[in-house]
Amino acid sequence: MSGPETERKKKAIIKKFKDQGLSITIKTGTQIVDFLDVKFNLTNQNYEPYMKPNNTPTYVHKNSNHPPLILKQLPLSINKRISELCSTKEIYDNAIQPYKNTLSKSGYKDEC
Repeated sequence: MSGPETERKKKAIIKKFKDQGLSITIKTGTQIVDFLDVKFNLTNQNYEPYMKPNNTPTYVHKNSNHPPLILKQLPLSINKRISELCSTKEIYDNAIQPYKNTLSKSGYKDEC
């Protein structure tokens, strides 16, 4: 779409949200978008986990008093979530390390 056409669509969407008592922010012309914990690359149609700079995930320690089933499922759940947030195996291999490191610090060894 042309610039003016994009701007008209943007204003129309904002108006529809406003009519419902909601607000929305729209940024046009971007090729990479971070949304919650996912980074979408609209150019090559890839997606990967997104983590704010200097952010380290924190997990329940393996020796905590949480139910054993929760502790057992934690590494599997994290692995599944990261896997779902990656569009390719290469992206997964590049993204998994910070999560593995945090799991290791929380007492989980080679479980992700």
